[in-house]
Amino acid sequence: RDEIGFTGLLLSDDLSMHALSGTLAERTEASIGAGCDVVLHCNGDLVEMKEVAGAVGAMTDDALERYERAEGMRDMSPDQVDRTTAQTRLNDLLKSVESIQAQLEAAPGPAAGEA
Repeated sequence: RDEIGFTGLLLSDDLSMHALSGTLAERTEASIGAGCDVVLHCNGDLVEMKEVAGAVGAMTDDALERYERAEGMRDMSPDQVDRTTAQTRLNDLLKSVESIQAQLEAAPGPAAGEA
């Protein structure tokens, strides 16, 4: 969130898809720690849902403000959106992501079998 300058509501991917390693609690904490405001768990397994709920904690004031701002946009009609500003913001975010990806690719990593 900070590195790319994203100020909107940020949701995780579905934690039950196992894209991250660790327990569901660890995945939840990692997602919140990475700047997500909301974590998603979508498979309907009640035991897993309780693990996520136990690890997520209360929504921060900043996250709640972002949620309320996003919720307020749901009823906007397309003609109320400043498309030029939205496109500029999207382009800026994509450039930030590309820059971070390039830095990660250039950084030395462990040799094969050392990870």
